[in-house]
Amino acid sequence: MPRIGMRLIKTVVAVWLLVFAYASLDTGRTAFYAVIAAILCIQSDLSNSRKVASNRVVGTLIGAFYGGILLIVQHQVLWERDSFLDTLLVTLGFGLTIYSTVVFKKSSAAFIACISFGSIVIAHRGDVNPYIFIVYRVFDTILGIALAYFINWIHLPRRRNKDILFVSGLDDTLVSVSDEMSPYTKVDLNRMLSEGVLFTIATGRTPASMMAATQDIHLKLPVIAMDGAAVYDVQENRYIKEENIDYETACQIEDLLKQYALPYFINLIIQDVMLIFYPEPPKGVQGQFYEKYRRSPYRNYIYGTPPENRDVVYFSILNTEEKLRHLEEELEKLPIFEKLRVRWEKTEYPGHFLMKILSAEATKEHMISWLRKELGVDRVMTFGTVEGKYDVLIKPGNMNKVVRTVKAEFEPLIWKRK
Repeated sequence: MPRIGMRLIKTVVAVWLLVFAYASLDTGRTAFYAVIAAILCIQSDLSNSRKVASNRVVGTLIGAFYGGILLIVQHQVLWERDSFLDTLLVTLGFGLTIYSTVVFKKSSAAFIACISFGSIVIAHRGDVNPYIFIVYRVFDTILGIALAYFINWIHLPRRRNKDILFVSGLDDTLVSVSDEMSPYTKVDLNRMLSEGVLFTIATGRTPASMMAATQDIHLKLPVIAMDGAAVYDVQENRYIKEENIDYETACQIEDLLKQYALPYFINLIIQDVMLIFYPEPPKGVQGQFYEKYRRSPYRNYIYGTPPENRDVVYFSILNTEEKLRHLEEELEKLPIFEKLRVRWEKTEYPGHFLMKILSAEATKEHMISWLRKELGVDRVMTFGTVEGKYDVLIKPGNMNKVVRTVKAEFEPLIWKRK
């Protein structure tokens, strides 16, 4: 069952207060318009509430103004209701209402303005005194907005713990296998980011691929990318720390790969751009892998060898388990192996795995420790899908747990013990 959020609770409270007030005061009017305004204006945060409230007020005033003008003109000219002239003027009134919202740079209020205008010139024009309805219509809307904003403003008193660094994985942790993020995660995480929570992501993806998946959240801290090989500043769009394989070591790895005729890709960073070199045209499964990813706007493949004296972020080799096992055994025999880390990844190609050869210092743990020192915080909380490796285990399909846990730690109620 979905959780009942505070937005729903606040909306119900606002509706009940308005309905109860109108019934108790025996105004002879319905609370309908005030209730609709309140429902629309209670948003996930105050900034959204202000935006919706502004649109609602402007739209209502524009619609009421043109509705009143049309009623006055009709009263003076006395044309027959529902005549050709009447329907023409009503239609033109809608057009003028919409155009006015554009002139006032409030085009998002066009819908509300048309509802307000239509309720006056179509739904209530036959009232005994439609001008009174216009006044009530504006009053009810403003009342509903004011109450909604007040209720949305009320919060239980909470502390803000800005001395904890929260580090989350990405795949199956924040986003699903289809790169989808839940609305709850987007809304609450963005709100906490705006309030100063120290939150970042550590992933095996490149920064570009990661940013595409997280485009709906407003990250502020640098992110840890490529399984700990680099730290990328999302505000400055540049790498601020790298843990590369030095050029001499990379040459020895490349010689070994050539010795065993294993196709490979060389990943390195040049002027803050990730480039992927491949010395030989990929064939077979490697060719399928290449064809799948070369069309991605986040990968820059180059046929040829990288520039000399350039350190390498990592090598990637797609092949059978038998050949990769043999390669790893041969690597272990070399003196350079102590400077390396080998990582295996499953692939969609039967019997084939993707091996990545990185610097031994290229780990998420190392980069998290570095970032923690840079930020000057003592406590770190990590989220991931591997049991025993992270502080908080995220099981498949439970991506909202990241934000719920961050929320409980970042903004506990003031009476809860530290």
